[in-house]
Amino acid sequence: MAPYVNSNLLYDLDPKRFKVPNNKYSRFYAQKVIFTPDELERIQKYFNKESYRIYPVTNDDLSITPKGSSFTEDTFNWDEDTEFVYNRLKDWTKELMLDFEWKTQPWAEFRRYVEGDFFKRHYDTPWNHKGLPLRYFTVGIQLNEEYEGGDFIIDSQHVMTKAKGNVVLWGVEVPHEVTVITAGSRETLICFIDIDSGKVGKSNII
Repeated sequence: MAPYVNSNLLYDLDPKRFKVPNNKYSRFYAQKVIFTPDELERIQKYFNKESYRIYPVTNDDLSITPKGSSFTEDTFNWDEDTEFVYNRLKDWTKELMLDFEWKTQPWAEFRRYVEGDFFKRHYDTPWNHKGLPLRYFTVGIQLNEEYEGGDFIIDSQHVMTKAKGNVVLWGVEVPHEVTVITAGSRETLICFIDIDSGKVGKSNII
């Protein structure tokens, strides 16, 4: 069974911010290599219209860091050729015994971090924010490993593996970050699992 994270400082200051049905579920995270190099090449070939993005982040004291990130991104489109990604995610959440009933493919984005890019420590947005649906958890798929820096850190202490095909799942209350890229390019596919993607049950973790 995958681990839970430490106490969420942001939740302590603003508990109404988090509305996921079960606290344990929202603090859950796990990782495993579930994609082959050939499958990753199939995923990567879809990305060709990247745009530069900067997202602000909310700090533990509720202050805002305007430039909380730096990377390029592109929308990932679902079709017959990419359906295997969705099926693999469904199989993995079943393996994790998550009490989650899938309805449809999640919104997904390709992200590329080059030298100097980063994403500061932050929590994901779990509530209805600017018209976005309520989010339960996020999945990150590691597409390559030919870079330096760019550690993906959960809860300020757990460094996720950089192996190609590694997939990390984390709940909205889990603090996480991508440290500064010092060489090369870090490429990932991010999937946002929300109320439109499926339904969290009452027990949430069996």
